[in-house]
Amino acid sequence: MERRRPCISLRKPTNIHQHGVVPIIRGHDCILLAPPSIHRMTTLCIGILQRVDVSVRETQAVILTNSDGDARIFRSIITDLCHGDTGVCEAATIKLSPLPILVDTIGPIHDMIIHQTASSDHMAIYCVDDGERVFSRHSSGHMNNAPLGSALQSIHNWLPKDIQTVVALSTITDDVVEATTQIMSHPMTIAVHDEDAYDDDDE
Repeated sequence: MERRRPCISLRKPTNIHQHGVVPIIRGHDCILLAPPSIHRMTTLCIGILQRVDVSVRETQAVILTNSDGDARIFRSIITDLCHGDTGVCEAATIKLSPLPILVDTIGPIHDMIIHQTASSDHMAIYCVDDGERVFSRHSSGHMNNAPLGSALQSIHNWLPKDIQTVVALSTITDDVVEATTQIMSHPMTIAVHDEDAYDDDDE
């Protein structure tokens, strides 16, 4: 079921905001273990925006999502957080020019790499949301999804070797362990299970 986009309020940061934002801003590789929610999404967006230099019109961040709906939510959150900063807001909606932030599923991002409409020369941070779903659906170990597995591997090969990586997920699976060991050497694990990490409308 596709997540709905509730209103964002950061007047009272939740536990996931308090524990997740600073490690991302400081450049740590992170595994963010928390239920899927608007709070988890805003944590990722706040951290990523602090790592982006909007004066550089090149790709600096990738948010890889599990669904088109989640990609739209991320773009909307980024737009809200930017408060009119066109350097970043434009990046959340235009896909065929050099962008500070790419937000999409594996297919479109892989196509951009193939057609060389995105460069990794200035890439600072790579984020995977719903990591357990992305890695299980697109793992090369699943024979029926072999082309998608190749696409995911192609994205990882395109990224700089020393890029900061953040994976957000709600549960640890074998696919997650295998995938994260390939893209992160010493990740910091941040686990938040408090009820305030859930969506306000998930009751």
